[in-house]
Amino acid sequence: MNQNRWAVVLVCLLAAFLLAACGAKKEEEQAAAPVTKEDVKAATEEAKEATQEAAEEAEKAAETAAAYTQEQMDAYMAEMSAQMDSFEASLKEMEAEAAGLTGEAKEAMDKKIASLREKQEAAAAKMAELGAASGAAWEDLKAGMDEAMNDLSAAFE
Repeated sequence: MNQNRWAVVLVCLLAAFLLAACGAKKEEEQAAAPVTKEDVKAATEEAKEATQEAAEEAEKAAETAAAYTQEQMDAYMAEMSAQMDSFEASLKEMEAEAAGLTGEAKEAMDKKIASLREKQEAAAAKMAELGAASGAAWEDLKAGMDEAMNDLSAAFE
């Protein structure tokens, strides 16, 4: 708020100087126009209105940016959730397949499933962290989520 006051004072001084510089009706009649209280008040009021309009426009722009960021976050989270559901379905298929195996083949499949579950849990933790993040921290956490999902996807291949 203090910065706004200084901005208003600065604009008022500038307006006063401009009024003084541009106020001469004719060079022969008058060398410089006197600045009256009314001129300064009018310039001050105009500056206040312009400052208020600029603040309102900035607020609208910030709201629009926040809404866009939220839309992007929601779309990304929906995509990651769909991928997690797909991985879960694949794991369930692998578990069903492992149930029919015996010996070393079952052991190997169980190890692979355990490894995949571990990676899936890590990705789910990243997803939960990402879901709780604010717009500013979201971009940083998104990179971690992408890495966890790539890791999980590569493990399934």
